[in-house]
Amino acid sequence: GKGKGKGKGKGKGHGKHHSKNGGDGQVRRELANVVGEVLREAGEDMDAEGATAERSAGGKKWEWEDPTMSRRQKRQEKRKEAKARRANFFGEARRRAKKEKLSAQDDDEQPSNKAGKVGRPRKRKRRAEDEEITSEEEGQAGTAKPSTGNRDDPNGEGEEDSEPEASCEEAEAGEAEEEEPDGEVATKDQAGRGGSGGAYVPPHLRAGQDKSAASQKKLRSIMNRVTEGNLEPSARELCNAFNELVPENGSTKVATMFAKVLMPAAVGDPNISVLVLGCHAALVAAAQVLFGASFGAMALLQIGDWLQRHLLAGEEADSSVNTEALIARNCIAFAGLLFSFELLPGSVITDLVHFIFQEGKVSELRVDLALTILRYAGKTLRAECAADFKAILSFVGNAAAKFREGDASASQGSQVRTRIDYLTRELQDLKNNKVSFAVMDRFDAIRTWLQTTTMLGGKKVHEDQLAVPFRFLRDDVPNGWPVGGEAATTRTKLRVAAKSDTDPLRVAALEQRLSTELRQSLFVALMGASDVEHATQRLATVACGAKAGATEACLVLFHCAIREKAPNAFYEHVARSLSARPAPWGKRFAHGLKRACVQHLQQAKGYGVRAVVALAELCAGLMADRDIAVPLAILRFMRFGNEGGGILGLLMRHLLESLLRRLVDAEAIKDTFEPLGQFEDVREGVLLVLDGQLRPRLPSRKEAPQLWANFREARKALVSAEQD
Repeated sequence: GKGKGKGKGKGKGHGKHHSKNGGDGQVRRELANVVGEVLREAGEDMDAEGATAERSAGGKKWEWEDPTMSRRQKRQEKRKEAKARRANFFGEARRRAKKEKLSAQDDDEQPSNKAGKVGRPRKRKRRAEDEEITSEEEGQAGTAKPSTGNRDDPNGEGEEDSEPEASCEEAEAGEAEEEEPDGEVATKDQAGRGGSGGAYVPPHLRAGQDKSAASQKKLRSIMNRVTEGNLEPSARELCNAFNELVPENGSTKVATMFAKVLMPAAVGDPNISVLVLGCHAALVAAAQVLFGASFGAMALLQIGDWLQRHLLAGEEADSSVNTEALIARNCIAFAGLLFSFELLPGSVITDLVHFIFQEGKVSELRVDLALTILRYAGKTLRAECAADFKAILSFVGNAAAKFREGDASASQGSQVRTRIDYLTRELQDLKNNKVSFAVMDRFDAIRTWLQTTTMLGGKKVHEDQLAVPFRFLRDDVPNGWPVGGEAATTRTKLRVAAKSDTDPLRVAALEQRLSTELRQSLFVALMGASDVEHATQRLATVACGAKAGATEACLVLFHCAIREKAPNAFYEHVARSLSARPAPWGKRFAHGLKRACVQHLQQAKGYGVRAVVALAELCAGLMADRDIAVPLAILRFMRFGNEGGGILGLLMRHLLESLLRRLVDAEAIKDTFEPLGQFEDVREGVLLVLDGQLRPRLPSRKEAPQLWANFREARKALVSAEQD
């Protein structure tokens, strides 16, 4: 038992002691052998750094294991040993050998990369002569050598090379030169750097260039953020920028800067939304109203320049859906929207059509551009510019006829011929008012913003319409345009025409005591229309430009109706069309018609017989219409008296007779006459007119059974209202 225990204990203790000392030494020796073998295969000397092999094999203690050293010295020694091991492992011996070989060459030879260095001066900390590395060697070992910064080198050893950073910065500076959309390259100011960076620029001019670039950058940032949701904030920000730039630089220079920024943002994107395009057009219109005609003029010139370049490039691509073709189509749409917002005259649209089909050129892309013009400008062109519309019809018709007579290729000719036929049909439908302009309804909100925004201070775009005294894209731009002597706006021209009595409709409006400019414009819009739809569109366009436009339009409508020699149903149809327009303008027109009826019934005792008959017919038509629904109870506003009773009796008799002829069923008659029970005097007066004046004038029951049935229903409704 004793020997067994003693032997077990001695074995245990001896085993532990052997494992602690002998095992670690064996592992170190095996590791040293493996490292030495690897280094020998790589051609390295294991003792290149002095005592590395001996230390690895345990023949010598590490220097930092000296117990007399402080902690700081031990940390420094540890870092030195780690640095030596890394340098030895990553091929320090090979680099030394190569350096010695290079130093043995001719002393006159200098590395080309050192002789041609430009840029920042190289900042190097001095190293030992045997540790210096050339730039070529750095490039070879740069991918494998780990970074050794000052954090791992507290003694200051190591290399701090700022030259690669300088070269990177120079490369970034070269890439930072952005090419402007109009072909100009914005280069940095290199004055003071020397070398071949560019011509010297004086400091006072250099400051102006920096300020101009900053202003253009600010305008670009504003235009790139424009959407249909932030139109008002973008417009105010743009207005503030112009308020700072225009007094200092002038409107022409700022307008040129703005146009160069505008075109890439508006038409440069081939997939831009048409609503965003409309927002850009509205901003151009607002800028012209507030800061002058230069903004609209420069935008128009840029549209022409972009259209010419991208149309030719789009035709070379031989496709109507390539990027260049889409940009050309955006230019046409942009011009059409400016015309639709009444910033450009109709002659510009005519000149665009002439440019598209110039010299008899007909292609699929050109036909698509013509269709785009009709889509965005056709409605306003037909309503406002009849002469230009007829000229476009004639020109396109002649171009289509010449193309059909010519010899076109079999493949392309069939496609283009199909597009030409479609364009001709569209023009005929537009002429006959059969084309739907649903795409233009999407811009009603933008058009309303132009009419109601407080930024413009009540100014209207059509009053500051740009005058184009030359043929756009065919003639040279006159000197001084748009701020020269030929740059009078349309508003000025209209005033001159009114003073010289060259506009007969405006002269007639003045003769009929329509003193305000709004009423004169409404009169011209109504009396100068060709049909009901044309008159409705013209009236709505003028009325939307003023706060009281709907009310004034209805008053002018009644004013014209009662001055006809005989009752004219044209005015009744126009009134119905106005009230049928989309909200909120349809409701405004309906309310304005009711107010106009009341006002004219109050003044009816001073009218003549023809005016009274016309007024009775128009009021009866509005009362019979279910959408307008003017109540019969407005008769209570008539001013009966000793004078003029015959005229008022004639008015009531003719109104009731016309109303009975228009109502078609008993329910409608009941709904019209029954509300009079609330006003006893009015009910009795209407009943008296029915029995005393209207009944004797009715034809026989055999000739007009429906009229007699309506008469009985009306009388029954009045009597039942009395009993209730």
